[in-house]
Amino acid sequence: MGSVSEEEQKQERQQQQQQDSGASPQQQQQQQQQRKRRKQRSSSDQWNKQLHQFRDAWRSKCLQEWLNIERNDAEVARSTGLQAPSFLHSGRLANLKREFETASHDEVAIPTGRFTTPAVYGEWARLSCPYCGDSVCPSVDHVLWDCPAFVSLRTETRPTNDLEARIGWCSTTDFRDPQQKRRRQQMATIRMKEHPLRRQWEEQLSGDQRQQGGDGGNKRRRTLQVWSKKRHNRNNSQEDDPEQPCSRRLRRVT
Repeated sequence: MGSVSEEEQKQERQQQQQQDSGASPQQQQQQQQQRKRRKQRSSSDQWNKQLHQFRDAWRSKCLQEWLNIERNDAEVARSTGLQAPSFLHSGRLANLKREFETASHDEVAIPTGRFTTPAVYGEWARLSCPYCGDSVCPSVDHVLWDCPAFVSLRTETRPTNDLEARIGWCSTTDFRDPQQKRRRQQMATIRMKEHPLRRQWEEQLSGDQRQQGGDGGNKRRRTLQVWSKKRHNRNNSQEDDPEQPCSRRLRRVT
């Protein structure tokens, strides 16, 4: 293969010499510049291809790290059979990134796992939903798809895939499907509505616990203080930072 390549290069040089011999000095200079630009483009294309492959490998690593950690969304992803390499090479990740270019803060927060509900405060907060009053855990799935407090915001039904119902995408998501895009926008709208309601609930609950006291009240108060401190740090660093408290690994993938 090496001798053939050398022979081809020799023939190409001979053809160039023949062309240059019958051309004017100005034409020869233009031909040399064209050959130089072709070599530069070829080198640049190879370099960009290598960078693209490197970025894809890094994203695949981040996605796999997210799948391996102990998070509710990662656990759901594992149960639905999400595979990092296949999702990356299917082109769905590129479509998800493209959608983020014009997405709002809430539309980015849902796919990156930044939707938290009162259920994160502990077992005592999972006895009933503060938004509808029902004796059910105020989980992400309940708030997005079942809670009567947000029924006016729902026009799309819950998807059958549990991962898509939680973060808006899965291994089979077609990001060009208008219905699936409306569903993700609906999820983002509910999050936008839920966020200030949760702030009000936190402030009200904190005030009630200060009046009650007792071991149970102290425990709940300490829990609220911890979460309030985390939220305060987020607000001081960057109000719309989509990496808090979402999985940074999942955010890096996109």
